[in-house]
Amino acid sequence: LEKKQNKSAKNLEELMARADQSRSEFEAKVSNGNGSNDIDLGQVPKKSLGEQSRRAYLSTLRQVIDSSDIILQVLDARDPMGTRIRPSIEDAIMRHYDKKMVLVMN
Repeated sequence: LEKKQNKSAKNLEELMARADQSRSEFEAKVSNGNGSNDIDLGQVPKKSLGEQSRRAYLSTLRQVIDSSDIILQVLDARDPMGTRIRPSIEDAIMRHYDKKMVLVMN
């Protein structure tokens, strides 16, 4: 293991220079494959991971809505408009399902 310099930077320029040097060393390790992580993040695109998660969420949401009689949307009393689901999702739920939605202030 390399010893870290225990000196504190005397000014902003020195701090910036050290940060740039550390970043360069890290990028060199990662590009050479000598990094400490064995996981290759390049195998799965980030967009793919996000879309898989979104599909799983929507599938679960659909199952919950199908098995429900009414839908409770719990809102934070401090910010009720900020904690509501998006209007497009709410409209889709109300249009495709014959369900009642109750808004609950918590």
